[in-house]
Amino acid sequence: MSITTHVLDTALGLPGHGINTRLEILVSEQNGINKEEWSLIAEGITNEDGRIPNFLPTDFDIVEVFIELHF
Repeated sequence: MSITTHVLDTALGLPGHGINTRLEILVSEQNGINKEEWSLIAEGITNEDGRIPNFLPTDFDIVEVFIELHF
């Protein structure tokens, strides 16, 4: 599985390039303790086309999770 993002500047009708972006996952248990918190799994900056292709690390396995993308 992969996650990508594409940012568009709708006011200008152009790609949103150079935007800092963070991908976080909701972790509900760590070391046997039930504790919900958001954990960073990837970050990047959108390219000239406003994209971050293959944003998810290749060794990351998604099952059923909640993910947030912050710009």
